[in-house]
Amino acid sequence: MFGVSIDRQSKLPLIRQIYQQIRKRILEGNLQAGDRLPSTRELADNLKVSRNVVIEAYDLLFTEGFVTTKHGKGTFVEIGAVLSVRTSKDEIISSNKVLNYNKETVSSNKNFINFKPGIPDLHFFPRSKWLQYYNDVIKNCSTDYLGYQSPEGIQELRQSISDFLYHTRGIECEADRIIITTGAAQGLSIISKLFHSNDKTMGIENPSSNDIYDIFHKQDYQINLLAVDDLGLNTHNLPANLKLIYTTPSHQFPIGGLLPIQRRIELITYAREKHCYIIEDDYDSEFRYTSAPVCSMFELDPQHVIYLGTFSKNLSPALRIGYMILPSDLIETCKQLKWYMDLHSPLLSQLALAKFIENRDLESHIRKMSKLYKKKHQILLTSLKEVFPSIKLFGTSTGLHVSVEFPINYEDHFIDQLKKEKVMIYPVKQYIKAENEHINKWIIGFGHLSIKEIQTGVDRLSKVFNEHYN
Repeated sequence: MFGVSIDRQSKLPLIRQIYQQIRKRILEGNLQAGDRLPSTRELADNLKVSRNVVIEAYDLLFTEGFVTTKHGKGTFVEIGAVLSVRTSKDEIISSNKVLNYNKETVSSNKNFINFKPGIPDLHFFPRSKWLQYYNDVIKNCSTDYLGYQSPEGIQELRQSISDFLYHTRGIECEADRIIITTGAAQGLSIISKLFHSNDKTMGIENPSSNDIYDIFHKQDYQINLLAVDDLGLNTHNLPANLKLIYTTPSHQFPIGGLLPIQRRIELITYAREKHCYIIEDDYDSEFRYTSAPVCSMFELDPQHVIYLGTFSKNLSPALRIGYMILPSDLIETCKQLKWYMDLHSPLLSQLALAKFIENRDLESHIRKMSKLYKKKHQILLTSLKEVFPSIKLFGTSTGLHVSVEFPINYEDHFIDQLKKEKVMIYPVKQYIKAENEHINKWIIGFGHLSIKEIQTGVDRLSKVFNEHYN
């Protein structure tokens, strides 16, 4: 029925199977805008699965903008969700465009509550499991792993990541497309060295992490600042002839928007027409509080998207292990660039992480942390709404931070007042290169804080901001 079937022998969860098949039919135009999907009960009965499985698959499609729900009428395909089919599966960007290589600190006082974004709760790092795998590696690994290895990383880890991404996100990629890095910053540094001087034009979201801007600015890129709204990167009227576009589509940093499928398709279409690469930084999308993790842009067009992943948020920044999934024509050059930088990432940590992933300990840890972060997330939102009834919240469905806007204009002296109250949140202004509508927003990170610290911190915020309301 409806061209959807399930394979109970597949490692892919049933929700993902249903979601991916419907998503594929929409992207390929087999389902058109306005077409009605079967009811959740009807499809569940036909597939002989729980109705909740179908409901969750539909919710994921709705979250990403593929479908819309009309109360009392059903679920329908949204407008603008069709991606044109490529004429050649193996079509790639001409490789002759690619070079061929043979802050201000806050107090560390324990009474100071720092709502810094992007920090996981390291109290729950699985020390015993990690030590178990690391000791096993030390005792039993081949002596080959104690010497020099390939710059792209060991096969065991790259295959584990490939399997993990397929099982948890439905991302299909061969292990050979993956290069292990020391984190997103190194991945971006490698990418920044790919192009000749006359091709160094790129677009970066505004606002965005200052590190991204600095990495490419130091390589003499002509940087175009791309507007961001509450849904993420605004894809209308993109500058002509960009060679790179940096985006955070699953959780825009710092505003928090989830880029809808219509805009993702516009980006992919631009990349195909302009022979451009999209850098997809997927930095913390594992932690979603309203639905399962969303699909990646890499899935839409693996030849025009460079996917950046990291273990800094779901495990620990101290591991210094990340990865890139690359279009096929960039793999060899990126291997060479990685080799020139540091030969390879730490081998023993790679082996330990491969075992950690293979044995499903990473999945288990992410599930555990997702429950913890969801509780903290709910406490934070509830506390903010109680203390600031007129506050506007952004990016509340994903990740380890939210963005807020108080009903007052930003003023520099607020920073000093926050410090006096022994609390810190971060103005979006510090991530803006050209002033825009986000100037009065603030970022509040919560991942590393206890529930008590979150509640106390919000009380301290109220002392600073409430006196300015009237």
